[in-house]
Amino acid sequence: MKKLFFALSLYLASSFVWADTNINIKSATASSVCPADSASYEPQNAIDNKSSTAWFPKRTRKANQGEWIKLEFAEPSIISGVDIINGWVESKNNWLHNSRVKSAVITLSSGVTQSITLKDVMSVQHFSVPESEATWLKITIEDIYPGNVWNQESGLTQISVLGTTKEQIRLAALRKEKAAEKAKLEKLDAKKQAQAKARYLIELQNTLDEKTATLSRADFLIEASDLFKSETYPEAKDIISQHIGDLLQATLNKHSQTNDPLALMSAYDGYRISVFEKAHHDLIFLLFKTAFEIDFEKAKKDKSSDHLLAMYKRYGSYYDENPYSQLVDLALSIDMKNAEQGLIEDPVVSLLSKYQDLVFEESQQARYQDLIGVVLSKKLKTMTNSEQVSEFLNAFEDIELNVANKKLINNHIFNLSGIRFRETFREGKIGERYVPVISKSQSYNETRYINGVALNETKFNDYTEGGYDESRFGFTAVYQLFNESAQTYLVDVEISATVSNTEYKKKSSWSGPDRNVQVKKNNVLVKKLTYVLKANSELKDQIIVGEKKPSDFMVSVVNITPVDNEWFNKLSVAMEGDDIGLTTEYFFDDKALFWKPDVAANLARQVYMSLDKTIITGDKFDRDFKSPVQVVFTNNTEIAITLTYKSNFMEQARTVNIKGNSEFKDTVTALGRNKDDLKVTVEMLEPWL
Repeated sequence: MKKLFFALSLYLASSFVWADTNINIKSATASSVCPADSASYEPQNAIDNKSSTAWFPKRTRKANQGEWIKLEFAEPSIISGVDIINGWVESKNNWLHNSRVKSAVITLSSGVTQSITLKDVMSVQHFSVPESEATWLKITIEDIYPGNVWNQESGLTQISVLGTTKEQIRLAALRKEKAAEKAKLEKLDAKKQAQAKARYLIELQNTLDEKTATLSRADFLIEASDLFKSETYPEAKDIISQHIGDLLQATLNKHSQTNDPLALMSAYDGYRISVFEKAHHDLIFLLFKTAFEIDFEKAKKDKSSDHLLAMYKRYGSYYDENPYSQLVDLALSIDMKNAEQGLIEDPVVSLLSKYQDLVFEESQQARYQDLIGVVLSKKLKTMTNSEQVSEFLNAFEDIELNVANKKLINNHIFNLSGIRFRETFREGKIGERYVPVISKSQSYNETRYINGVALNETKFNDYTEGGYDESRFGFTAVYQLFNESAQTYLVDVEISATVSNTEYKKKSSWSGPDRNVQVKKNNVLVKKLTYVLKANSELKDQIIVGEKKPSDFMVSVVNITPVDNEWFNKLSVAMEGDDIGLTTEYFFDDKALFWKPDVAANLARQVYMSLDKTIITGDKFDRDFKSPVQVVFTNNTEIAITLTYKSNFMEQARTVNIKGNSEFKDTVTALGRNKDDLKVTVEMLEPWL
């Protein structure tokens, strides 16, 4: 028999990884062995766990009929089966070229025989045999599958004998015996453990009862939680959990009967953060729910908005988003009714302390403003002068009043002061806006004639648009104040509105030409102004408020300060005259704060007119050398001043402070100037406060 080596036709089959057999094979013998050529075909090849070797008997005319292989065991064993790889499976070609066993007889030393039929496949085939004790196994060939080259000899790649040795049986029996003995001992030990566990569980229950009676709820929960976490017996955990459940139910029953929501919430706070929250979630939440219901009934019975808002904050604090907005609605209803009946004694405390920290829903915000309006109306009616109103309104500085309430305050202040107010809007041009430059291209067709033939051409005209200011149209708010009293007033106002305008923005597109688009912009206008409203006079002013008429435009009165007519008449002298005493008086008068820049400028002018400047040089003054020069300022008024001066012989200006009726001397050096050319100039002078 020859082994084929054809490089192009060689097909390598998947290698078989043969696991160790259950039965240890001591040796293998055979009726005959095919002579070796490029490979050997010894019977030992059938038990070497290699797919590259095989046993082949000699070639016979009867196609190996009666040829056998015998496997000797290392020790007597109980045999149950055989695994066989048929033929020579080194490669697909070798397997096809050589013959394979078709049928055979398995014989055991015990006398057991078993006829088998093998499939003509390259994979492992298993054959069971009646279990019996044996020392060897023999396989005798009866028929073969002829190979397509060598059809007289057949081989086997691998034979594995399956079974159990006597030693393994003995050890298994011993293990079974030991296991039975262990189970018996464990059963006895389990009884003792069960008795110990029962005693422990009784002691645990007693401990829980004792600690419940002696410890505070907080301390008991800490110890019970520690016990629960450290327990290994599930039954113990059940006892602790059941005990907690009983306590919860008892707490709920007790404080529900006494209508004590604070006690219920105290219990809720303790239990909800404990390890028992998950097991008793529903019962723990029932503490919260019952407390809320009791609290709510009390608040409704007492008709107390304070109580309702306190509930809103207390119970809502347990949620990311407060779900109890109905409490705020009810509180607003109660306060509105009380306000309409004049039952709110201190509206500032009532409206600010209770509501200022709340985040209102839109409908609640409107109702809150209505409530403020009712309170303002009733309180303002009791006030007889603007000073009282201003003092009262100071408490409302942090409250955002709506337009209606601001107008309510304005009208009352104006009425008390004898001032009428009116406003209107004028529509028209309010300014300009820039139109950005954009590039465009326009196509057109042009026909030309050449030798009488018309030629059509498409041409493009590139041009730009924009790059200029266009008129902006919108609204200007015009307002007027009429002082119908004999009193002169300083009127501080705050003008506010939402100003809406549009601007052009250049927008580019890869799919089309550039274009200008309008972008809407809203800005909040807030401007503070002070007006002097003389007796029996009127004042008119205006302000641009955007392209749309704002619905929230408001001229709010911040303060109205009465000014004595005689005092006001002297004010012009203080701002423009030469009476330094009067100017000084008005400079330090808080009522003249609005005019202080003008008064200060006039005061500085008068001080400057009284200021003496002197330049003193020594006998050794020489223009070609650095020579000392003394600059002397004499302030002949009582006003302390700050002045900045410079000279034509100093590199930098100097700033000095000079007290009233005093002299200031400053020594510097001069170079390159004659005595007569030395000059000092006052750059800035202002009162020194």
